[in-house]
Amino acid sequence: MAAGAGSIYVEYRVRWKTGGIRPGDSVLVQGTDTDPWNNLRVGLEAVATLNRSEFDMKFNQALGSGNVLVGDKVKIALEISAILQT
Repeated sequence: MAAGAGSIYVEYRVRWKTGGIRPGDSVLVQGTDTDPWNNLRVGLEAVATLNRSEFDMKFNQALGSGNVLVGDKVKIALEISAILQT
């Protein structure tokens, strides 16, 4: 597998609701190599954005400036090291 863009699916669970990283979210293959135990590894980076409102997370605090303490969008960044299993 060469370095470049690809796609993965990651399932997550928040407050009794399940979701997944959407196909439009970015996944970058950083490269592959053989580790000291002779396993083929691949390095991946993925970024996804969740909306807190989708999980019924409504807590917030108004600030004096008129803004709110916590935004609706949450950015999740993953750095993954995966081993090929045959």
